[in-house]
Amino acid sequence: MERVLVINGCSHTAGSEIDGPGIGDSPSCRSLSFGNLVAERMGRTAINMAYPGGSNDRICRSSMSWIADNIEKILNKELDVFFLIHWTSSERADYHFSQQNFGDPDLLKIKFSSYCEDPYYKSFTSQSPIPETGRIGIQDVAKAYKTLFINSFETWSDNKIKNIISLQGILKQFNIPYWFGDSFYFDYCNTPTFQKLTKLIDTKYFPYYNCKDMSYYWMCSNAGFKNQDSTNRLWHLGKDAHKFYANWLINEISREDYGFPI
Repeated sequence: MERVLVINGCSHTAGSEIDGPGIGDSPSCRSLSFGNLVAERMGRTAINMAYPGGSNDRICRSSMSWIADNIEKILNKELDVFFLIHWTSSERADYHFSQQNFGDPDLLKIKFSSYCEDPYYKSFTSQSPIPETGRIGIQDVAKAYKTLFINSFETWSDNKIKNIISLQGILKQFNIPYWFGDSFYFDYCNTPTFQKLTKLIDTKYFPYYNCKDMSYYWMCSNAGFKNQDSTNRLWHLGKDAHKFYANWLINEISREDYGFPI
């Protein structure tokens, strides 16, 4: 039986800038990322589908798509799967461009990701640049999302909670072991929806969901690790931080009370 660790998240999970400032993604960055290091320690094949700039919509959707693509192997016990997810900040979202409007899907493919379920989805963040030129619709979508991210933080925090609960439910439905963490911090808000839905999170497998200091970035930063970019334009850490966090993760998920098949 093949043993795999499915890794998903944003740039922090992809290992962005491990190779140096400005190098957002590369095979080397991914191989030295904390998720791949954990896979190596667990004796599992790493499937790192993290996407720099990716949204929680994308994390949820691509994880579910991977499960759907491999469901027969999972149910027939031909594949031993463990999911390691690190959720990203809320003010991000995906938009699906039609093939007729966008053209070549290679323009959107995640070059170094282990899995791409639909190349016509593009993630937008609050910091996404507005392209001066481009295919039909990209400028309009980028402008609209930037406005929504700035003016409707609560909407995206509620959306993050819904993604977490949705993926949690699918993993439980098919008895797939998983561990959830935050890559940066959890965006807490006080909408009635948020307050209610947080009660549905299984905190056994997302034990630090509301703790900023236990997120990947802030745990490492508080331990003294510095951003690769000395100007702090982008907040990504180096390989020593990834190794530090991978060691912590292995100890964490090896706890007997989880009962994980390590």
